[in-house]
Amino acid sequence: MKNPLSSLLEITGSKKLGNILLKMGAISDDNLEKAIILKNKSPNKLLEQIIIEEGFSSQDQVYSALDEQRKELRLVQLLISAGLLKKEQLEIAIDEQNITKERLENILIQKGFSNKIQIENALKFQKRDNRLGLLLVNNGLITGNQLDDALSEQEKKGVLLGQILIDMGLISSQQLTGILIKQSRDLC
Repeated sequence: MKNPLSSLLEITGSKKLGNILLKMGAISDDNLEKAIILKNKSPNKLLEQIIIEEGFSSQDQVYSALDEQRKELRLVQLLISAGLLKKEQLEIAIDEQNITKERLENILIQKGFSNKIQIENALKFQKRDNRLGLLLVNNGLITGNQLDDALSEQEKKGVLLGQILIDMGLISSQQLTGILIKQSRDLC
């Protein structure tokens, strides 16, 4: 089964990551163009990997951009699953974002695809989302890519996510216990 986040990533592609890094001032236009050329020559390599390896941006900058990308994609995923946004509208908004570098939620409102209340409600829901993987990413214990890898492994093995992450050496059992305690407090 395909992860809905992966489907949205296909829509936005690596242009989105590049735009976020540009907006952050973490990469120059020239270096982003070089990274994309290198990506086209090595299609099995991730753009973020190339950017880090070539020294175009730091690992922290790339991870921050990836986290921003995932937050935005999660917002879009919530709007689409609630029937408040159509894929075609998303594609139009992303095309405009690639030109203007404006925040996606602002474009969705400007285009009349969503309204401010819908966006605010989706953002509130997103902040309350306390799934284990997102908590681990938001607390800096794992990256979004590591979470995706662990979720894929979980699908294959049918084992609890926490155990997968420990087996992969990404977190310790103490870290898992701490985040589970935080998760249970957030539910109350």
